[in-house]
Amino acid sequence: MQAGNIIRSVKVQIVDSKNDDRVIKIREYVSLPEDRKNENGYRSVNKVLTDNELRLQYIDSIKEELQSFQNKLKAVSEAAYIKSQAVNVELNKERKKVVKKIESEKPKRAVI
Repeated sequence: MQAGNIIRSVKVQIVDSKNDDRVIKIREYVSLPEDRKNENGYRSVNKVLTDNELRLQYIDSIKEELQSFQNKLKAVSEAAYIKSQAVNVELNKERKKVVKKIESEKPKRAVI
């Protein structure tokens, strides 16, 4: 397992001080865009969440990731729809061939 995978697998639980039943699990270490540019690795999420500037950077990076996932989902959904339409066209062609074949094999009735 790569070191990054191990680091990302470490989680911390945050318990809501007002509601003990509410527990949030998040990564213990996060990597901000600045960290990735400078190859500095990871920071403690506690340090990031308690520093105003780092917290804003972290929130912005999460928003960017969310937008990226939404764009990917939209692209995949559109591709799946187009593919399903193409499959439907092919199925309809096959159905017409089968109907035509069945009709051609029916005995012809004599007209009197």
